[in-house]
Amino acid sequence: MTGPTQRIAALLLLLALAGCAAQSAPVAPPAAIRFPIFYATNRGDSSGADPAERFGAEPGALSYGRAEIAIPIDHQVGEIESSSSWGIADAAASEGDFGVVSTAALAPPDFLAGIAEQGRRTGDGSVLVFIHGYNNSFLDALKRTAQLAADLDWQGPAVVFSWPSRGALLDFNDDRANAEASAAPLRVFLGMLANRADAGRIDIVAHSMGARVLLLALAGFENPRRPFDQIAMAALEMSRDEFIALAPRAVAAAGRVTLYASRSDRPLQVIAEIAGDALAGDASAGPILVPGVDSIDATAADGDLLGHSYYADSRAVLADLHQLLTHDLPPDQRFGLRARTVEGGRYWELKP
Repeated sequence: MTGPTQRIAALLLLLALAGCAAQSAPVAPPAAIRFPIFYATNRGDSSGADPAERFGAEPGALSYGRAEIAIPIDHQVGEIESSSSWGIADAAASEGDFGVVSTAALAPPDFLAGIAEQGRRTGDGSVLVFIHGYNNSFLDALKRTAQLAADLDWQGPAVVFSWPSRGALLDFNDDRANAEASAAPLRVFLGMLANRADAGRIDIVAHSMGARVLLLALAGFENPRRPFDQIAMAALEMSRDEFIALAPRAVAAAGRVTLYASRSDRPLQVIAEIAGDALAGDASAGPILVPGVDSIDATAADGDLLGHSYYADSRAVLADLHQLLTHDLPPDQRFGLRARTVEGGRYWELKP
């Protein structure tokens, strides 16, 4: 029988490979599109000149800014193009890659003013907030946010909350500790965003360990109204029981809460085996039925072989997110889903 050490090593390898880091798709188009991404982070600020390395893996004070991302002109949906065979490249390796062109720190009032200005310029004041998962550097987080915004055809401002993941193979436990410690800074950021003078629609997408950060932040979130329109979580790295306990606070804070889970999420299955507890993002034990939460079985999603990053690399899931976020459609009106009725309620299944 495989020992605990071997199982943990296998887990870390699976998670590293299934993380949000850029996928390899070597191409060399002649030009790139510049895409603005706002950021809020509790990573330590090195104030270095290289935008890719400005924020590291150590916790720091909550800070804000704006980055400019280069997206290849022939970008393919679900991919983060990179000339590196492992998807690990410099901030702007070539015109055929996703790249960070610049980052600029902003004081909170200027951060909010920048979001408002972009909303006026695009004619859409809706704000998309993305919270990344395990094994992500600041560079990874910026690129993934730009990819999501581009693939979802998001017209308003896009913001990433980047907590201090170490972005390293063997640092799962450190990432978990940093994720849980990041709930309070995320709560501050979400409160500032929700209470701004020109507050409009706010949608949140959170992946894996980032969804843990979100739920812990919302557990202590105080707001007399529902400040968020959509909260969508995928591959949630949290026990089913803990999710059931925390979900009502998310439901109270949003117009709609969506949970994507999959029976093919191998990294979550390894975590569950080690922890001896079923996870909310693993649909192997059946759907989670919680009042106010739309439960989506995304097992049929195309995407990475490990089945963990389907929220961003599956065309079917991206299409469903587009209908959810852009058109506010409930699951029974989204073309890629079919209803399933079970004892205790109803859930939805992604069509193959």
